[in-house]
Amino acid sequence: MANDYNINEEITKAEIRSMIDSKLDDFLKDRELRRKIRELSADVLDDLFRELWQKKGFWKTGLKNG
Repeated sequence: MANDYNINEEITKAEIRSMIDSKLDDFLKDRELRRKIRELSADVLDDLFRELWQKKGFWKTGLKNG
């Protein structure tokens, strides 16, 4: 005995648009987050190299005398 089930679902245009809008919002938020992370990383590296350059006499002498 095989049970045959017929499931019939309908989806409206509004539901499709809502799904598309949701996916686009997620994509844009992800892209915005990545951009912010890149900006923050660049700022941190810039600060690091600036500090290393300004204090190179301290760490350079230590490396030379090793």
